[in-house]
Amino acid sequence: MNSSSFKNLSQVIPNLKELKIWKVLFGFSLTVVIMAQIVSVFLIRDIEIVARINYGDSSSRLSLYDEKLVCADLPACFRVGHKLTLGAVEFVLRPVSWTTRALEAGSLVDLNAARRLTQNLGPFVTFRAIVVLGIGMALVQFLGERRSIYAVSFAILVWCSGLPTRLIGATYLGLREWLGTGLNSISNLEHHLSRQSTAYILEYDMAALVVVLWITLIISRFKSDESWMLSLAISFGATLFFEHLGLVVLIANLYFHHQKPWRTKIKISVPVIIGWLLPIVSLLIVRSWSSAPGADLFETANYYYVTNRQHFSVIMHFYIFFLVLPFFLGLVTARLVSTLGWKSRGSVSDRRAVRGVFLGLTLTYFVGFFNSGIASEFGRQSLGGQVLAIIAGYLTRDAVTSNRITLR
Repeated sequence: MNSSSFKNLSQVIPNLKELKIWKVLFGFSLTVVIMAQIVSVFLIRDIEIVARINYGDSSSRLSLYDEKLVCADLPACFRVGHKLTLGAVEFVLRPVSWTTRALEAGSLVDLNAARRLTQNLGPFVTFRAIVVLGIGMALVQFLGERRSIYAVSFAILVWCSGLPTRLIGATYLGLREWLGTGLNSISNLEHHLSRQSTAYILEYDMAALVVVLWITLIISRFKSDESWMLSLAISFGATLFFEHLGLVVLIANLYFHHQKPWRTKIKISVPVIIGWLLPIVSLLIVRSWSSAPGADLFETANYYYVTNRQHFSVIMHFYIFFLVLPFFLGLVTARLVSTLGWKSRGSVSDRRAVRGVFLGLTLTYFVGFFNSGIASEFGRQSLGGQVLAIIAGYLTRDAVTSNRITLR
């Protein structure tokens, strides 16, 4: 290559920079990586969709857990919100299945197989697309700036892969052994952390994650202290997806409006409590009428309490590893973003709402000590808290960076 070729090349490179092609390539590459992460995380954690894919061409739909709208197994049957969502999706997709059924099978395409795939997989794949879209739209509202959304999405997916928990957990145990600290009470902690960090995620866990993000935004953006109907509707809708989310809404609202007089707090709290109790009491009544065999709520609660008490030290470590560590991951992500000169538009109101909802989630996880399998299912049941902790860490660090820039 002669000197004129080098000269031409030096003229081309500035033009590429002016066209910002390198930014386009970077954005495209990051998008591909994030999409690959989404697929890999779903395959690692989403046991239901993997099983449905294996039976996608079956003549009858694979039934996992209890998919009936009203069931007899408590407390799992309080969670009907995702079933209503799946039912609505299936109602919309049903004409597609009818269309493929009406067509004659061609020589190249087996339309009967296509109909079975549409029937068996269509609603569930669409449901997961809605979950991804709901999370993405929530991040847009929280962060606003495209590159910040990419960075936080990347952090969330890395966290959901379970790698950070297992890596830090192994390091933590290694240090304890090196320092000679007794491990009698948590000798199997590494096993628990590895298991919980890649615990399967059920469909109602995914739906609850989206609901957690959006109730945070609703508390931040809408004046719930001026509309009791809004407060009741938020609490009622959230409780349909997970039985403790009505309490989360109550605690978050009290935290968000903590500077307001008690009359305002009571005005907010009463409809929230009604909205929380209404679906729970209704489902308990329906359960009492049902003749189908199922777990009794009080027997289940007693079993979980005994089990959780036996694993108390492990559960306390779960709180640190699954709720504190993702907060620091959010801090580190925000630090990297600020170093690169990227900006986001996290508001004071959003930060306060995030802290309120996170406080509500943390406290209700403690309540779950008496009626939920924390020792065996904390990794997936606290998914909303984990993702919100990453966002909280990011917004906290972002606020510190913004204040420093303003002072300068």
